[in-house]
Amino acid sequence: CKGATLVARDHLARSAIAPPPERPVALHYLGVVLYQRNRLAEAMPLLDRATALSPEEPEYHNNRGLALVALQRESEAIAEYRRALALKPTHAGAWNNLGLALQATGDVAGAIDAYREGLRIAPDFAQLHWNLSLALLLQGCAALLKPPGHPIAAGAASAPLPAVRFLVEAAATEQLPDRTFYQRTLRMLELFERQGHRQRGEG
Repeated sequence: CKGATLVARDHLARSAIAPPPERPVALHYLGVVLYQRNRLAEAMPLLDRATALSPEEPEYHNNRGLALVALQRESEAIAEYRRALALKPTHAGAWNNLGLALQATGDVAGAIDAYREGLRIAPDFAQLHWNLSLALLLQGCAALLKPPGHPIAAGAASAPLPAVRFLVEAAATEQLPDRTFYQRTLRMLELFERQGHRQRGEG
């Protein structure tokens, strides 16, 4: 049957590329494949081992960070992205991933800085432009919840919250690699909305 065939193919593929412990490249790429298939429990030990064997490889830290985010371990992921960037400051993808992880923890200002640094390096990186735009909108929403004169509130004339929600809901329903990030951003928007209702004395 088809299911049995897929299992057999998976077994053969793993047998063919099963890496010995001393081959970090093979460990890393097998870990990435398993991460992409959402087999995180199998992916993490391989990514951990590859990174431990070759800590000088920025892409190993970057991809380990992606898997950590998928496990909702954003603080550890942020540390991995920073290690990648310490090794390769021009890694625009790592700047983007760092921004996503920071934003998922509520550090919108830090995320904006990361996106801007990535765009300085790669001005044509479309995903960075999208994520920066979303972060700036979120920052504008948060600004309205600050008292007048607060540094974050300075210059914030309006918060297009319905527009932000529409965009994020659309992204959260797509099969995107960072779909979880958009789902968490929706929760942040809901928090902003609840706080706004309370300040206005609404239900």
